[in-house]
Amino acid sequence: MPYEVAASVARADFMKLVKEIKRGRRIFIRHRDEPAAVLMSFKEYQSYKAMERLFRNPGDMKRIQEARAEIAAGKGRKYDDLRKEFGLA
Repeated sequence: MPYEVAASVARADFMKLVKEIKRGRRIFIRHRDEPAAVLMSFKEYQSYKAMERLFRNPGDMKRIQEARAEIAAGKGRKYDDLRKEFGLA
């Protein structure tokens, strides 16, 4: 559930907000009743950056779409089989 605070509250309660973020919460900060910023965990930020890289590379997106189509057509491979193939099982 999103949690919104005014910028003045965010400044005064910053460490409290950091603890909320560590619990998995995303914090939206308003300044003069306008959305101004978002506080999120570093792990969530890394996920956003990874997705951004995928969306910026048309080749990667095409491969993802092709893989989804193969899976939908029953051409996917089982995780355990891949682990065996690569000597990880």
